[in-house]
Amino acid sequence: MDRVASVYRQRRVHVVLDNLDTHCDTGRRAFMTDWKRRHGDRFVFHSTPTHGSWLNQIELWFSVLSRRILRHGNFHSPDGLLAAIKAFIRSWNQKEAHPFRWTYEGLPLVR
Repeated sequence: MDRVASVYRQRRVHVVLDNLDTHCDTGRRAFMTDWKRRHGDRFVFHSTPTHGSWLNQIELWFSVLSRRILRHGNFHSPDGLLAAIKAFIRSWNQKEAHPFRWTYEGLPLVR
């Protein structure tokens, strides 16, 4: 975060945090208090909804990557894995890249 502070020098910076346990436990309060002491009100922190990872577009994309490349992949070396991921990214960007279509209508989730 100190690197973020040094790179983004504008007056107000909005930071979106997911609800990963490291962002939500009591340590978060200490982090926020320390951050505010050092940087004042320049940074505004927002949290995604609890259990809302499906709202995150990159998590949807990683789900596709996982299902298509990682789940049944057989990689003989880290370089082989890296090559497969890079090939997938190139193919995705050339043939399939598109915004994900949201189908959730805002209704409460029912089990």
